[in-house]
Amino acid sequence: MNIIIKKLQTTPLITIPLIIGIYWGFLLLPRVFLLPFYSLPYPWLLLVDLIAKMLLLTLLWFLLIPFGLQLPSTTENLLDYSNSINLNKFSPKLRNISIGITYAVIILFTTLIPYVLMGTYQFEISTIIGQPDQETGALGYFTFISNLQPAIWEEIAFRGVILVLLLNTFSNKNAIIIDSVAFGVFHLINLFVGADPLFTLYQVFFATCLGIVLAYMTVKFKTLIPAMIAHYTNNVFQPLVSNAMIPDYGLEIILSIGRVLIYTTLGLLLVYYWPKGHNRAE
Repeated sequence: MNIIIKKLQTTPLITIPLIIGIYWGFLLLPRVFLLPFYSLPYPWLLLVDLIAKMLLLTLLWFLLIPFGLQLPSTTENLLDYSNSINLNKFSPKLRNISIGITYAVIILFTTLIPYVLMGTYQFEISTIIGQPDQETGALGYFTFISNLQPAIWEEIAFRGVILVLLLNTFSNKNAIIIDSVAFGVFHLINLFVGADPLFTLYQVFFATCLGIVLAYMTVKFKTLIPAMIAHYTNNVFQPLVSNAMIPDYGLEIILSIGRVLIYTTLGLLLVYYWPKGHNRAE
């Protein structure tokens, strides 16, 4: 058993697909449990789904991964595990909050501006504060709650456990690239829940580029907090800024790829020039 654990800790290119597969399983499992609850009103169904996922993912990332598989390294307790993945490093708080929100704002405005200039943007505040709609899949006000799940657990998974595994084996640059590709591939899970294949491929591209910035951010500042804040803020407000109709599908693809490349570049520059600050009490 110790030989297997050591192999998992020292060969991340083998371990990462295993982690992603287990993560997929834990995310899809609640769909089976929810079968008796499908008659519930949609907001309640979303809440039950979220609670089930949060409970399962807590078991995954705070029990199975650190103490079952002993990843990213062998630890004695949750405090050591949290330290090893940079989860409990909150200071300097102002810097961590500021850079996370700043990068999210860059993404949101880079998404919004082309739609406004083309005259296709429709401001509809109900996309983030309205009632959840089961027919359209709109989350409405529930977006503020449901997006805690990916912001917390995807960051623990990819900028925490997986990135640390990679940094133990590869250079910072290579670790960041591999981590971001793994983050992109992870989003293929949407194919299992009926998502459009072309849109899923765009999500893989978007997530890979986003992952580069978030991984670089985590490596430089040695904390998961800015990445979590950026991830959450973008996910919550993205439906509001991307509420536009472009009839030319080809143009939409070009715009989408272009803006991703722009805010990836801006994000890398933001992290590069942002001072590290000091871990002092604030």
